[in-house]
Amino acid sequence: MADEARQHFRGARGFSVVDLADLRAVLAMDAIERGIIRFRIFDSDRAEEKLGRRPPMLHAKLFVGGDKALSGSANFSINGLHRNLEFMNDADAWPELATARRAAAEKYWDMGRD
Repeated sequence: MADEARQHFRGARGFSVVDLADLRAVLAMDAIERGIIRFRIFDSDRAEEKLGRRPPMLHAKLFVGGDKALSGSANFSINGLHRNLEFMNDADAWPELATARRAAAEKYWDMGRD
């Protein structure tokens, strides 16, 4: 089955799938393209319009989806989520904090582009 999947993505998408990490990346990209995962890139120009200054990057670690609002030090990466010693806060235990986190996420979302 792994060889069939590898051949499918190589032929259909032009990707070489060597291991499970590659397959996960391809599946994530597919989910983004199909609208299952909404994804935006930080845009310094939009941030400047909204904030009146031009931050070089968005470094916030704020993950919002469904009924969850998480924040902490972890980057959304293999190291940040699985290997490093990081802190992540589940704000749902404090409804006011969860609301504030969601509002911040919407503000950051508006500073991005599809």
